[in-house]
Amino acid sequence: KPLFIYEGLERFDGPLLWVDADGTGLQKLNLDLGDSDLGLYFNNTETKHARNATIYVAPTKKTKDFMLLWHETLQKLNHPHKKKLTPDQPVMISLLREGKIPLKIGQLPLAYMHIFDRDTLPIEEAVIIHFQASRTAKMNQIFWEHLSGRELKAMRMSASHQKEI
Repeated sequence: KPLFIYEGLERFDGPLLWVDADGTGLQKLNLDLGDSDLGLYFNNTETKHARNATIYVAPTKKTKDFMLLWHETLQKLNHPHKKKLTPDQPVMISLLREGKIPLKIGQLPLAYMHIFDRDTLPIEEAVIIHFQASRTAKMNQIFWEHLSGRELKAMRMSASHQKEI
């Protein structure tokens, strides 16, 4: 993820909005984070516990340096002989807490980081909704390997609605 974002910054030389593959845009984007290097939704701003399925990224030197540091850190942690990979989110959070690269971080509105079965924000207000594909990856493959991406989304939505009953 961080290397792809870095390459996008180099190629397009403008601000980017990263959205994980399980995310879907529901409304036109209208985001202004001023002079922020990054925009993240924080579950807790004091501890810098951020979600990273949607990330606003400005084309600054500090942001590019951070993306490279994040990528290099993941590469070191996820060497080829390791059986279980370290996810990118906790590594990003750890690097933000360390503060080796001082970034101006803006608060991304929840509407841009809405998790379909977790957040209380009404769906009508969501700009980007995430379906948490990582949950499927934790399931036994026999349950989902024959399904298309669209069918997997429908399955996750159905499971969510059943929980509410």
